[in-house]
Amino acid sequence: FKMVDKFLQEDYTPRRHLLVLADSGTGKTSFLLNYYADSARRRKRQTIAIVPLGARDPDRLIASIPNKEETGIFLDAFDEDVRAIADYRSRMSELIEACKDFRRVVITCRTQFFRSDEEIPVETGIARIEPRRAGEAGIHEFWKVYLAPFSDDDVKLYIRKRYPFWDRKGRRSATTLALKVPFLTARPMLLAYIPE
Repeated sequence: FKMVDKFLQEDYTPRRHLLVLADSGTGKTSFLLNYYADSARRRKRQTIAIVPLGARDPDRLIASIPNKEETGIFLDAFDEDVRAIADYRSRMSELIEACKDFRRVVITCRTQFFRSDEEIPVETGIARIEPRRAGEAGIHEFWKVYLAPFSDDDVKLYIRKRYPFWDRKGRRSATTLALKVPFLTARPMLLAYIPE
């Protein structure tokens, strides 16, 4: 949250586009929703709009958002956008163009969507019309952030919060089950199914 706060709040930053990458099921959508909810509770709140790119007509949703210059837009699940699946390069260009008037743009995507690191977009294609230091690019670039999977301590914390201290039997069986699932830390959404 602190890093996204800094990204959204800085008045002058050479980066206006943040690409949040993570594996399937690691909480990209949850991150955006939780950030939105957290931001709404603050005294100095940010204006944020969330658009699911898997929706029927995300371009219409983007165009309908008012006060673009004061709004940070969160585009969720680039990998679920039908047009991105067909041609992700041209679709990314279309989205960047559609969001050019927004204050900041955050896009989430599965890391597996790109076949290699070289395919992950670096440049947005939007020229920087502002003073720059020597050596800085003349085109806006993506700032890439990877959401890290849960650690073993995060799994334990989840179980402690899910099963109160008086439910020792539930905690013990959940912990036993969690230890049997290989790579659970990389697929934290599976924790939601422990009770079943």
